[in-house]
Amino acid sequence: MRSALIISIALWALTVVSRFKFNGLIYGLDYGLFHPDGSLYTFKTLTLMGQSQHDAALRVSEWYSEHAFKLRDINPKTLYFDQNPSWAIYGSRIVYPLLSIPFVALLGLNGMLAVPALSFLALLLGVLFIGHHYKRLAPALVLITILCTSMTVSRWMLINSTDSLLVALTTIFTLMCLVRIQNRFWFPLAFVIVVAGSFTRFSLLLWLAFALVLFINKSKMRSLVVAFVAIACFVPTLFQDFQSAVLPNEANSTLLFKVTKLPLSMFRIAFFDIAQLAVLDRILLVVVAFAFILAFFKWKSLSGQYFIASIFMLWCTAGINGTPGVNFRYELPILPIMSWVIIENWHKVSKLIGADTQT
Repeated sequence: MRSALIISIALWALTVVSRFKFNGLIYGLDYGLFHPDGSLYTFKTLTLMGQSQHDAALRVSEWYSEHAFKLRDINPKTLYFDQNPSWAIYGSRIVYPLLSIPFVALLGLNGMLAVPALSFLALLLGVLFIGHHYKRLAPALVLITILCTSMTVSRWMLINSTDSLLVALTTIFTLMCLVRIQNRFWFPLAFVIVVAGSFTRFSLLLWLAFALVLFINKSKMRSLVVAFVAIACFVPTLFQDFQSAVLPNEANSTLLFKVTKLPLSMFRIAFFDIAQLAVLDRILLVVVAFAFILAFFKWKSLSGQYFIASIFMLWCTAGINGTPGVNFRYELPILPIMSWVIIENWHKVSKLIGADTQT
């Protein structure tokens, strides 16, 4: 286990260093470190640190002009809380900016990348823990290597946004579903994680997926707590401009019309995500597809049920956003559950490849 831990940390460090050193535009896609939505999180962090909106906006604008790729020219006033309509949705996403405060104080605006980097490490260590749980460290290290070399994973896990933090929180919750934890520990942990995830980014459907599987497996009290907390955290959003967050590209349409277009949006998202993975990240596509097949045929297992429920709900989340061509970004929280499915069923994998690697 010790050597596997060292290897995992070394792979993480190598990935982070290489990602920070080599980034930019690839085939017109933004593989930079500082993304458009990250400007809002950075602005929020600076204001939480006591800076005025004027000073914070000016600092973000200057930083993006030097370090961003697709959004280099930011009018500082467009970041103000009363000027940017996106704050109706982004205003509640407080966890990432709060956690970034000490790192920004120490490292400057590069500190906005610290929480994503640590979240990526949490994912890898979570995969390693699953391997240790099943006494299958070799397949865990294989998956860790795939995650570290994936252009998709490193693209979204190491930017100044909330994607990686939600993946880390999902990883912790996945491990809680894997191991047996007494209720006196489980309930406060679940409460903290679901609240933190809800105020990291929109994740209601993901938590409802966990709640559904818990309910099916007769953990009704746990299921109700997860569902209640997730819904309670989401309710305040309904009093904001929530309609603008549903298919934002259809800004002039009514909410009812947007709902009727969700199936088409989900189809488009699936098509573009699969197509982009087929072109840019075929290994990850094969691994996700293989996990889906395993989960489908092992649907009675906990890992299979969590995978099917979660991937569907994350697909719905991506459909609600309605932005095609974001390369599996909204489905990233499936990664720890995907790893659980593959490691648990590694004996089937080893039979296919003709080698027993259950070590």
